Formats: sequence, C-alpha cells, structure tokens
Amino acid sequence: MFTSLCMWLSVPTIEKLMENDVMNEYCAITNEVYLILEVLACRLPNFYSDVREKTEDVAEGKETWSWSQFGSIIDLALEWVQVKNIAPLTRLFNCQNSVGEIRSLQDSEINSLLWVISSVLNMLSSVLKAVIPEDFTSLPNGRLSWLPEFVPKVGLEIIKNGYFRFSGNGSIVDYLCRLRIENGRELAISSTCCIQGLIRVVDSVDKLIQHANLEIHQKPSKFESAPEEDKILANGILKSCAVEVQHSVTNLMKQIMNKWQSTKPVEIFSRGGPAPGVGVGWGASDGGYWSLNSLLTQQEARLLVDLLERSETPPTAQTLNCALTACLTVGPGNSSVIDKLLNFMFRVPVLKYLNLGIEKFLSVKQGFSPFKWDYEEEEYLLFANVLATHFRNRWLTVKKKQKSTGEKINHKSKKKDARFLETIDENMDESNQESLSSLKLEWAYQRLPLPTHWFLSAISTVNFVKIDSTGETYMEMPENFLEVSKAGLFFLLGIEAIPASPTSEFFSPVECVTVVWKLHAISVVLLSGMGVLEDEKSRDVYETLQNIYGKIIDEKELHKSLQFESEIHKNYPTFIETLVEQFAAESYGDVLFGRQIAVYLHRSVEASVRLAAWNGLSNARALELLPPLDKCFSKAEGYLEPIEDDEKILEAYVKSWVGGALDRAAKRNSMSFSLVLHHLSCFVFGDVVGDMLSLRNKLVKSLLRDYSRKQQHEGMLVKLVCYYNKSDRDCEIERRLQLLKEICDGNLASVEKLESCIKLNHLI
Repeated sequence: MFTSLCMWLSVPTIEKLMENDVMNEYCAITNEVYLILEVLACRLPNFYSDVREKTEDVAEGKETWSWSQFGSIIDLALEWVQVKNIAPLTRLFNCQNSVGEIRSLQDSEINSLLWVISSVLNMLSSVLKAVIPEDFTSLPNGRLSWLPEFVPKVGLEIIKNGYFRFSGNGSIVDYLCRLRIENGRELAISSTCCIQGLIRVVDSVDKLIQHANLEIHQKPSKFESAPEEDKILANGILKSCAVEVQHSVTNLMKQIMNKWQSTKPVEIFSRGGPAPGVGVGWGASDGGYWSLNSLLTQQEARLLVDLLERSETPPTAQTLNCALTACLTVGPGNSSVIDKLLNFMFRVPVLKYLNLGIEKFLSVKQGFSPFKWDYEEEEYLLFANVLATHFRNRWLTVKKKQKSTGEKINHKSKKKDARFLETIDENMDESNQESLSSLKLEWAYQRLPLPTHWFLSAISTVNFVKIDSTGETYMEMPENFLEVSKAGLFFLLGIEAIPASPTSEFFSPVECVTVVWKLHAISVVLLSGMGVLEDEKSRDVYETLQNIYGKIIDEKELHKSLQFESEIHKNYPTFIETLVEQFAAESYGDVLFGRQIAVYLHRSVEASVRLAAWNGLSNARALELLPPLDKCFSKAEGYLEPIEDDEKILEAYVKSWVGGALDRAAKRNSMSFSLVLHHLSCFVFGDVVGDMLSLRNKLVKSLLRDYSRKQQHEGMLVKLVCYYNKSDRDCEIERRLQLLKEICDGNLASVEKLESCIKLNHLI
C-alpha cells in the first residue's frame, strides 16, 4: 500500500493535467495521500530518542513509524515546496502582477493546488515536530550536537522560493493574504490553511536551528560573506520577516472582528446540538455552523492562535478584542484553540495592560475618579492563574451526567422548549461512546461554541447547589471562590474600560452582551456573601462596574431592555428571592449591595421581577436597608417614571405600608419609601379611569383604615397627600383631601383628622 501511495507524492507535469482537464482529480488524490502521511508522521518517535526507548515502545505494542521510511517522502514533499521549479505556480505566485493578470489557472484548480501545498506543509510540520527534543534543558549546554540534513534544507527552500518578503519584493504570503480577502470562501479557506502550515513549519525550523550547535552562532563575523539565505536561516526566518508577520497578524485581526457579527451562530442550540439542516444554513441568511462562512472564520481563529504564539505581538485593545472574538467562533472539536487563546489573554503583561486601560478610562471618563491603590505583581500572577484555570474548568472540561440519589429521572417527561429540537441524548453512558456516530461525538459532552457572555462565568458561577443523600439542597462553595470573583471583576472592568475609552476604535464583543447579563453576573457574585465587598480593591472595582452599567441603563433607548426573565431564565424571580434573603441576612445595609438590589425595582424591569424583589424585601423587613434614590447607580427618573400601573405591585406597596414594613424606610429616607410615595400619590390622585377606579378606591380605603388604627402612620400619610411639586400646591392638596372624603367609606373622621394635621403643620 505504501508503494502505491508514493506514486502520488511527486510533482506531476501541471501543463498536461491542465490539457487533459484532470487537475482537480489528481490534486484531490495527492492531497489525501499527504493527509495520511501527516497522520503517520505524528506516530514518528522523537528523532533524538535512543535505541533502547524505541525498543521499549515496540515491546509495549505502541504503533510507531520508522524514520528510515520518511527520508524519500521528505524529498518528494520538498518538490512541492520548490514552487519556482513549477512554472504554473511561479506565475500564480508572481506577486508583482495584479490578480487579473497572474491567473492562467481556474479558481477551482488554484484551490486544488493550494490544498496540496497545505497538506504538504502540515505533513512537514508534523515531521519537524518529531525532531524537536521534548526538553532542551537536558541537552549538553542546551544545544543539539547535530541536525538531520533535511531541517536546514526545508528552511532554505522556503527562503529561496519567496514564501516571505525579506526585501522589497512581493511574497507568496502576500498573495495568499490577498487571496483570502479578494476571492471566494473556498479559496480563502485553502489559502488560510497554507499560511497556517507555513507558519508551523518555519517555527519548527527556527527552534531547531537556534538550538543547534552551529559555528555561525558562536563566530558570526566569520560568516559575513556567507549567502544571504544562510544568514536568514541562522538569524531565524520569522525574526527576519517580523514586519511582514506583524502586518499579517493585524490584517487577520481586522478580518476576524469585521466578519464575526455576520457569522456568529444563527441557530439556537439545545443540549444535544443544532436541529438537522440548520448547520448548513437552512433558514440562516449567513449560513449555518458548517457553512463555508463559519468554517473560514474558525480556520482564521486557528491561524490567529499560531501567529500570536509565534510572533512577539504586544497586548493591545485590538489583540484582546480579537482574542475574545475568536473564542466565539470556535466550535466542537477545537477546544485546544480556546485553550491557547486563554493562555494568551491571561498573562501578566496582558493583565497589566488591562489595568492601564482602567486607569485611563477612570481619568478621562466624566463621573469617575482614579483608584487610590495599585495592584501588586503577586496579584497579577494570582489573577492570571485563577482565571485561566476557571475558564478551562468551566468551558473546556467534559460535561458529566449528574447521578440522582433518589428515583430515576424520566427524561421523556421533561418539558421541551418549542424552539429546540434535540438531536443527541447527553444522558447516555460515556462508556458507550464507541457506538456513537462522529456527529454525536462531536457535539456531546462539551460546551462549544461559547455563548457571547462566557467571560462573565468567573463571577456568575462561583457557587453551586448540591443535593445530598437526604434530598435536601445546600450551597457548596469552591475553596478559591473569593479569588476567582476578585479576578473576574477585575477582568470584566478591564475589557469594559478598553472599548469605552474615547481613543478606542476597535469593536469589542463585550459590547454585544446586554447589560441584563452583566447586571445578573455582578448580582450572582453577592450570593457568596460579603467577601468581595469587604475587600477594598474589589469593592472599588465593583462600584465602578455598577456606575458603568448605571449610565447604560440611563440611556433613553434602553429604558425597556432590562428583561431578566426573557434573557436569563423564566424562573428569575426565584433567584431574586434568594438574593434578597442574602441581602437581608448579611449586608447590614451596605450601600453597594443595597443599590444592586434596588436595580430590580427599576421601572424598565419586568413587573414579575420587580414584584418578587419587593415582596422579598418586605417579607424580610429589609426595605429600610435600601439606599436613598440619589445613591442608586442609575438616575432617579428611571425608578419613578413612568407611573406604576401594575395592579399587583400597587397592592404590594399598600400591603407593605399597612404591615409596617415601610416604617423605618420612611425615617431613613430609603428609596423604597420614595418609590411608594411617588407611585401611590400619582396613581391615587392622578387621572384614573375604567377598571383602575375600583383599585384606587380599594387602596385608599386600606390606607385610611390603617391610619385610623395606627397613629404612627400619620406622618407617612401626610407626606402622601402633600407629595406635589407644582406651584398651585395648596389647591391640589385641598382637591386630594376632598377626593379622600368621597372615597373614605365610613372613615370620614380619619380624613378630617388628617386635614387638621396638615393645617396644623401649615402645609396648606
């Protein structure tokens, strides 16, 4: 079989293939052969392993491939690398001409040739990877005593054939980059794969050359007259063309960020993956997950990772935003790409750059003031470690079925959302994975593609609910939940501050996550207690995030956007009840905790969530712990306008009034009493028509009945009647008193008593 494969490895006469119109067929077979050889190259033992280790591998039954069989294969592969010896490829890669002039091949033939070159380069990359020692430090003086002949040969052929631009002339990389941008998706994918394979080959060659015991490294002056190609090889190919590589990185990042909005996942995935057909674009204007658009975006993410790993790219707003964007484009089977992007983002230099962005944001943004403290080097190291570990554990680990301790769960009885069409049962035993199809293996037990709000998980998944053997629930906190929370808050503020800077011109995927998700995340972190708010630095960071999101809420066009039930979960009121219990139990009236709770009373929040928040606070006698309106992180108008018209909420206000839950709130000027005062006054004494008349009368009677029984509520009722800001205040108060007399239903004495109290205090 190996002999039959080798006949397809050498470069054919391209002109004859074109004449007989079999170019695509020949290239397809050659491509597959080199793909097979790439897999075999991955089984090569390390080149510098001794004979005893190889013998032990054979004795243990490990499948390996012999280096002696790869010598001729490498020589044949290099024929494809020597593009200057292939006339059609020379014309194709002649970058001095325009795209329209260089094509003597059809697009499909160019695509076929590019796929062959890509598979050749990837095969050579796997071979070179097997040459690199596992540990350079174990070598004498950290140097290789000798190199196999094919290593410098591969590097020299890449230099001589113009793959990179070392002078003013064009390069093959230039052409491939133009091909990615100017041509169709198929050519863009194949050219991107070519660049990726080339970068991997050159990186391996550079590593081996730099660690080789070469005389040119020790006495460079002796080789001043050496050929230019030898000098480039000794100096490092990527280092010698660093400008071109950096230019390619910049252009690639622009492409990824510009195209992500149109190629982001358009399907709604259930736990088992997408419904049949949607992956290839059924009903999706920009194509589905397996469309060419999506495949190109994922391939560009892989190339970005390779370029960021191998180029000395400093942390910038563009690189960070592009890394965040690339994380969203990666799908099942590519968790290693996410892992490498996490390695890039969570480094000390990157976190220091984020801190500089925060400082700049606080200094130029109106309404913010710089922090009075600085992070230490140890804190950056801790943040980098805990964030990288958290995101790997949260998004890249295998999902496991939670075994029930009691009765078996009947999955068929579960309600299914009408939007979802489940295709994979994830509750099957992992031991039976061998019987699954490749499609099921691809989607089961993993969490990719990431949701747009994935970066919030560091502060929104710090606690877990477990079920013990008795069936009762309890809270179990990770040992380092406080460190993860602090690091997550810092990272969130950093990526919020960079795109918000006036000098920032780059798109950020952080801006695509709604303020609802962000508010929810900084609420969840408080479920674990007051630890985050008791730390000075994290408290300041938390307060700054609240102020940022408060300004977003205050924007007029977003006044109806805080839909927690719709965006987070249909049972969100249950979460609110738990959060309020924590607030009542541990906050002791902490202002930051209080104004985070207060946001759920904002008029732009759904009525059901506002009602749950109010009832929870009222039942826990925690309404007085809320801060005044002027200390909330969004403007007072958002809480007071429009006038409350929900019957259940108005009744809840009166119930809290009558039950005494607002007594201390009135004395402490809490926003809860300000809310009740404003909405009840405007509703009761406003223009009420239709069915709301009976509700108004009912509420008034309850208030008057309560006043007749509780003298201490007199001051509150006086404030309700006198709550009026216009110039004709006296006439309005008299009108309101007259209205109360008409509705009082036997409590006329109470109204008259109230009237005398108002006159006694010279309020009219």
